[in-house]
Amino acid sequence: MALLPSNRPNTIQSTDSSRQLRQRAIEKLESDSSRQLRQRAMAKLEARLTCVPETPTPAQAHTLLKELRVHLIELEMQNEELRRTQADLEIFRARYFDLHERAPVGYLTVNEEGVILEANLPASVLFGMNRSILVRRNFSQCIEAADRDIYYLTRNRLLKTGAPHVSELRMLHSSGALFWAELNISFSQKGESRFFRIVIVDINDRKMAELRLEEQLLQNASTVQQLQARDSELRSSLAEKETLLREVHHRVKNNLQVISSLLRMQGEMLKEDHRTGTALRESYQRVTCMALVHERLYAGRDLSEINFGEYIQTLLEELSDAYTGSAGSVICRLDTSCVLLNVGQAIPCALILNELVTNALKYAYPSEHAGEIVVSLSETLGLVTLSVSDQGVGLPVGMDWREAKSMGLAMVALLSEQIEGILSVHSSPGTAFTVVFPKEAGQLVALARAMTA
Repeated sequence: MALLPSNRPNTIQSTDSSRQLRQRAIEKLESDSSRQLRQRAMAKLEARLTCVPETPTPAQAHTLLKELRVHLIELEMQNEELRRTQADLEIFRARYFDLHERAPVGYLTVNEEGVILEANLPASVLFGMNRSILVRRNFSQCIEAADRDIYYLTRNRLLKTGAPHVSELRMLHSSGALFWAELNISFSQKGESRFFRIVIVDINDRKMAELRLEEQLLQNASTVQQLQARDSELRSSLAEKETLLREVHHRVKNNLQVISSLLRMQGEMLKEDHRTGTALRESYQRVTCMALVHERLYAGRDLSEINFGEYIQTLLEELSDAYTGSAGSVICRLDTSCVLLNVGQAIPCALILNELVTNALKYAYPSEHAGEIVVSLSETLGLVTLSVSDQGVGLPVGMDWREAKSMGLAMVALLSEQIEGILSVHSSPGTAFTVVFPKEAGQLVALARAMTA
């Protein structure tokens, strides 16, 4: 750029040029979107122009023009930066709008008096009313009357502590319907203005499910109470029946003892008639063995079963005292385990055992020879095995026990069939009677069918 001449006209022209440049700078600053930046630039320019003489030299004018151009470039760069910042702000504002307006929860700003100042679109959808109607409305009107006290207490606590608070309330839809919502309320203050920010989450589905669950639990609790009452009644009834059943067993045992005592007395009165006396004593012993079963039943915990292994020991003591006395030469040995039998099996087995042991005591060891009788009881795979064996003289040669006219053996065979058992006899040396019967009815038949299949 050429320097201006040093004469007056040139001075006037350079002054005009300076004014034009200053005016252009002012217009440029005025076109800037930032008033503060423009004011700062104008102040700086004015300060710089005050230092310039009214009739600057060409060198001064040249320096001034150069500085003005530098300032113009700086202003253009700052203006470009402002435009980029403005564009970023627009992007951020659009993102904020999306977050605010498209959030899955409602946002409200409520002043200290409870009036709604701001509301997003989801909030207006939750309450079913236009945003222009929702704003300026008192927020308490959107809450079910019965739950408003909770809201007021929450506000007061929030004003005192400043800590956010979460509560669950019933809200009012514009249609009058109620829905459950979770309110997350926080407190803010700008200057003297205090307001609340409320986040509203629709929890109606979850809350209704919880209420249904609570109702179901209450119903279940009521049902449990009814069942417990019914169980108590049944237990009481069962206790009464157990008491009655124990009394029945006790009376049956007493009656059988009375019968056995009568038989024994009658047998003692018929000492001259040996056969009749023997028959009466045997009948007495049979009745006694049945009475022992009922005694075990009413004395035990379980009224339906007895430990037959323990019963055998008691019965053998009775039989040994009756037939051999305290100094008897025949010893009874037990090989038993704990086998539980119900009354329908215990009485037949007791009678079978009574007959077999009585026969062994009477006939196995004649002439008071010493000997041993072994009674064994075991259970395997649901099958019970009862055996009475001795090492005595054995059965007579050629005798078929199935055709024996003895009442005892006939009774053993009959009772074995009654309990679905299989009776087997082995003789020489000694004699061994074995009965195998099922613990449950029909089990032996099923086992036999399975073995033959």
